[in-house]
Amino acid sequence: MAHLGEIEKQLNSDPKARQAFLSDPAGFLMARGIVLSPEQAKSLRDFNYGITAPGEPVAGASIGQARELKLVIRAFAQAQR
Repeated sequence: MAHLGEIEKQLNSDPKARQAFLSDPAGFLMARGIVLSPEQAKSLRDFNYGITAPGEPVAGASIGQARELKLVIRAFAQAQR
């Protein structure tokens, strides 16, 4: 079983790992033993695309240059209905 804390450390210390994660977060996690359902993998890919895809600028919005990117992984359990 993968240890999320170790994956998080790797993402925050290794620029190549971070780029691989940002390019394909579901594939990156699954390659390290994280089990994702097809729905979870699609949701993660869709979310990642939503935050990394180029978009239209928002009038009046301004984002300064980021000095550091820190990733935090949180595990969530889905409740069975």
